[in-house]
Amino acid sequence: MINPRSAHIDTIKTAKVDSIQIIRKLDGNLLELNSQGFLNGHTPFSSLVSFISLLIAYLTNKKYIILSNEASANESNIEGTKINHQYSKTYEYENDFNNYVKENFKVDIYYFSLLRPISEYQIAYLFSKNKDYYKVFKSCNVGSKKENWPWCCSCAKCLFVYIILSPFLEEKELINIFGENLFNKEELLDIFLELCGKKENKPFECVGTYEEVNNAISVVINNYKGNLPYLLKYYKDNYELHSNPNILRRWNNENNLPEYFEKILRGNLDDK
Repeated sequence: MINPRSAHIDTIKTAKVDSIQIIRKLDGNLLELNSQGFLNGHTPFSSLVSFISLLIAYLTNKKYIILSNEASANESNIEGTKINHQYSKTYEYENDFNNYVKENFKVDIYYFSLLRPISEYQIAYLFSKNKDYYKVFKSCNVGSKKENWPWCCSCAKCLFVYIILSPFLEEKELINIFGENLFNKEELLDIFLELCGKKENKPFECVGTYEEVNNAISVVINNYKGNLPYLLKYYKDNYELHSNPNILRRWNNENNLPEYFEKILRGNLDDK
């Protein structure tokens, strides 16, 4: 865990696993440049994690560095391009990093993502079966700037997580996690349409594919009892519903899973 916050620590406690905590500090020169008006660049945090993990794996004599980047992370953010807001989460980076380690270090350490063969939609299905984590997990960059790391309920990541979990959790369970029904928030309409692919660009955040979002929304609308919340009603009134039952059975062959780990992941998807 790098600069762990309450959500990191609570998740580790829930998982009942050991952890190593790393403290990262910003270079004072960067802060000085900021005060002079220079802009910050993007920190490729996932690549930072990979290099720190390589050091820890070497020091603790571990063979594998296991990430949780999914197949959906490969989709570009700007239609018609290969522009991805976080290259360091892609399959391409995974291969580049392994090649870099092989060429520059004499270590038997292998870096791969356990979730690369599956989508955010499938991950949401698997996660929904682990109720112990509902109260401790977080995926909001805005909220992460606060000590207790709340869901801000106003950003693309919050709305995406709400959408992708909605086919698998009861509405009251979602409200217990987020504190409110995000489908009722009219001010989220523009972000909602960006996530659905109804606007020019996808949000520059770690969110799933257009297909997954549209599939989740369609499933929820088809199964909804009573009057639809604002965002769902807007979707039904303006767009055709598309749901694909086979989306839970997909397997992306562009992955680096060793056979042992592939069997574990496939085993957890077998009931679908």
